[in-house]
Amino acid sequence: MKSHDRIEKIPLEEIISTSLYGKMSGIKSIISFVNRIFDRLESAFEEDLGKKSIGLVLVSTFVFTLFLIELKSRRLIPEYFASYLPDSDFGAISVTFNLLLCIEIISLILNMTHSVANSVGKQFEVLSLILIRDTFKELSHHHDVLDWSSLIHSLPIITSTSIGGVIIFASLGLYYRIQKHQPITRDPEERFYFVGFKKLIALFLFFSFLYLLLRNTFFYIQQSRQFPSAFESFYTLLIFSDILLVLLSMVYSSNYHTAFRNSGFAVGTVMIRIALVAPLFYSPFLGVGAMLFVIGLTYSYNYFTGSQKAI
Repeated sequence: MKSHDRIEKIPLEEIISTSLYGKMSGIKSIISFVNRIFDRLESAFEEDLGKKSIGLVLVSTFVFTLFLIELKSRRLIPEYFASYLPDSDFGAISVTFNLLLCIEIISLILNMTHSVANSVGKQFEVLSLILIRDTFKELSHHHDVLDWSSLIHSLPIITSTSIGGVIIFASLGLYYRIQKHQPITRDPEERFYFVGFKKLIALFLFFSFLYLLLRNTFFYIQQSRQFPSAFESFYTLLIFSDILLVLLSMVYSSNYHTAFRNSGFAVGTVMIRIALVAPLFYSPFLGVGAMLFVIGLTYSYNYFTGSQKAI
């Protein structure tokens, strides 16, 4: 056989790699566009000016809400507008915490592109704040918190949510301490696509959360008594996005321990979602159980992988 008739054998890995990234090169510009949008959003949110502005908005919301509640108690505002305001001064704390939760969820969305483990930790940070918010929300149902005969009926819920929030807060310190971070792939091109796809998912979650907030605002203005919480709906989306991230990570790493750990993190999100719809007294127990679950999962992962580090 002549030399020019010989067929050169190409390794299978090279054929697959060339085929995969040759096709993906067409969407490289799209990923770059997504990166620019996400990076600008993250920069605006995380820079010092953005953090100071957020703090100022929180303080202003608290003071202004207190002022409006006081005007309502003195019947100095129209009845139509008064109907949207809490009756107790503790309602101002609940309103401010709701705003803080919105900010923390945005921070969660931005954080999910950096670390799977830290993103899960951020979910529990939000849950702990929700529990503390629920404590003040329960207090806001009472005009006089010094009235023991009225307060005693809410005491189990107040105790449960506040202690549950503190336990999750303390457990997060241990959770973050045992994490060891390492990129899922060291190949620059693979990392570019992986992070880019995570940013695309994060942008979808960001705009979905904005939609949920607008939807709930509309229902609130209409004074609808039955509508789903934006936080509960968001955690439902988060479950599916976590599963998508698990499947996406397996494109770049098919390691069993990593796949199981990331899948377990998705189960942790499911447990948080269940805690959010459970009766207030039982919600902290489910939340603490979910926190202990992901801590045990992380310890097991670190033990079985030995010298390997978490993503």
